[in-house]
Amino acid sequence: MHSQIEATLTLVKEHDIRAEDVAEVRIKKTSDDYQHTANPATRRYPKTKYTADHSPYYISGVAILDRAVGPEQYSNEKLQDPRVRELADKVVIEPDPKLEGFSYSGIVEITTKKGEKYSCQVLRPKGHPMNPMTDADVEEKFRSMAGKFMDEKQMRQVIDTIYNLDEVDDIGELIKLLVIPEQISQTS
Repeated sequence: MHSQIEATLTLVKEHDIRAEDVAEVRIKKTSDDYQHTANPATRRYPKTKYTADHSPYYISGVAILDRAVGPEQYSNEKLQDPRVRELADKVVIEPDPKLEGFSYSGIVEITTKKGEKYSCQVLRPKGHPMNPMTDADVEEKFRSMAGKFMDEKQMRQVIDTIYNLDEVDDIGELIKLLVIPEQISQTS
């Protein structure tokens, strides 16, 4: 799903595509990916986080609607959101022979109600061995996940400690930095 997520988010952000503008989403995958994930009878309307994480229909809908795919997009409320389901109904999946030989590849085409067609091909998504994440990418991802539980000072300490792990005498120092403050954990 990584290439599909990356391609979808690229398109909606670069072309300012809104959920209400979408007429169709066409996803092209390898034949293996197609066989494993494209069955609309079992994949279109997931009921759990696990099934949502394996549903190209759901992933496309939530990525277009929220312009993000993270833990918040797998909440029970989001799984039942009629706007996500409406977008999932607009998704068409097909195999594409051009993608054979590329693991984790995909093409996403979004057609708007005005007839505009946008396409993005991702052969090696961010994080693939041939397209590794940078330190800045990893920091951004950490901040997006930890920011709900830690303030900026604590996140900076964690990041600095990890970058200098070879100088840490006791790994317990890092573990202590990863403890979520009680007042934040009670509100989450």
